[in-house]
Amino acid sequence: MAGRARFKYLGPQPSLLWKAFARFVVVPGLKKFWMRIHHVRLDPPDLARLQAVTRGPALICPNHPSLHEPVLVFEQLDHVSAQARYMIAASTMQDVVWAIPFLRGIGGYSIRRGTTDRAAFAATREHLRDGRAILAFPEGETYGLNDTLIAFQEGIAQLGFWGAQDRQKAGLGADVKLLPIAIKYAYLKDMTAVIDARLARLEEQLRLPPLRLGRYDRLRRVGQAVLSRLERRSGLAVAEQETLDHRLERLYRELLSRHSAALEVRPLPHETTPERLRRLFNALEERLDAASLPASRRAFWQQVYRDLACLQTFQAVRDEYVKSYPSAERYLDVIGRLEKEVSGRDLVYGPRRAIVRVGEPIHLADHLAAYEQDRRAAVTAVTTELRARVAGLLAALAQEVPPLAAE
Repeated sequence: MAGRARFKYLGPQPSLLWKAFARFVVVPGLKKFWMRIHHVRLDPPDLARLQAVTRGPALICPNHPSLHEPVLVFEQLDHVSAQARYMIAASTMQDVVWAIPFLRGIGGYSIRRGTTDRAAFAATREHLRDGRAILAFPEGETYGLNDTLIAFQEGIAQLGFWGAQDRQKAGLGADVKLLPIAIKYAYLKDMTAVIDARLARLEEQLRLPPLRLGRYDRLRRVGQAVLSRLERRSGLAVAEQETLDHRLERLYRELLSRHSAALEVRPLPHETTPERLRRLFNALEERLDAASLPASRRAFWQQVYRDLACLQTFQAVRDEYVKSYPSAERYLDVIGRLEKEVSGRDLVYGPRRAIVRVGEPIHLADHLAAYEQDRRAAVTAVTTELRARVAGLLAALAQEVPPLAAE
């Protein structure tokens, strides 16, 4: 990573021309050639709920396993003619500087995740006060597993409460809504041959001798080999007799502790792992942005970046994910995590459909009295409820695809 210039807040600059370009060119192209989405299903009750909620101030809160959800939700919000705004990570904008006019033109604005971004916070409050819907991903990070969630950041609920208070003070009514949305991807054809081929490729890359094993045992064997490689790279003893979950937790503890000390980032009370990772990434970017950084130190910080990226890749992986419901989608979710670590590739393995489910909104007006009594407790309670609603929608969607037949 080369040093980058300091990034400043960028606000939305809505343009009918850019929105039309997104609707007729960008979104269809991304769905066809990048996301490989052939069909999006949004049932009439879900569509009606989305349309009703986005007519007033709301934070739209989908799950975020991949980089594809922003495209799908933009399409659905555009379909219901919502004059929405879109939170976009400042790091994403910095990585695609050439696309900034487009992103601002569709209503996007930058936010620095894991920091007190006063400009972005003020803009969010203004948009809510003006009665707009805002797309915001409460998980804050992608993690690659479509049938699970990582921790929700409490900042989304906090922004919602601030918006509700602002509207109340302005005499506009305090009912800002948090809208839970779940997105599920399902392959359109039998993927067993693809799964077997990707496992064979990983076995070859990892130089694993051939064994006559079932598909799930092959997946676990590959996972153990990748984890052993990570343990050795991190200077940890290879613990093949321990469970995969225990080994992953140990790797996380060691690398988070090691790099927190190197970056002088102290853990915060009540901090989730994704939040801590984001603060470490932010601190690391400050080091790498320094123009006078010696080459030897840059190489050191780049290795820290690779370690943190690895933790981000595997942050949601758990041993029971595939075993508890062995669908092709779950197999390929985990294979995708392993391939990203082994070869750096992040693939979509076949044509898919997307199913979008919209839940009942949380009305922050109903929680405002509790918020005024104990702000932290109210924010935590609403965040917990929001995550539970998205998780419930996602659990129901998991049944939309069958498990693979037993071997």
